[in-house]
Amino acid sequence: MIVVTRYESMQYDGTNGEQIAEWLPGTTFEGVAEDGVLSVNVDNFGMTYLLYIPPQWWALRGAGQYQGIVSAADYEQNYYELPGT
Repeated sequence: MIVVTRYESMQYDGTNGEQIAEWLPGTTFEGVAEDGVLSVNVDNFGMTYLLYIPPQWWALRGAGQYQGIVSAADYEQNYYELPGT
């Protein structure tokens, strides 16, 4: 039997930084650099840190927490989106 953790994902497209910050639990929008990289403050598992998300990367959340970011290539290779979810 295969068991997997449920993750939800949202891709940063270079224009939806504030939406990503609202969507990720414990995250506040900081800004977007000239090169399009998104900066957000993350309060997760008792630690606070600044996170940089390049355009086209995917943000992951699960179990009410920020779970990480992955490149578009890694996302395509390692994650499967369930139809209708």
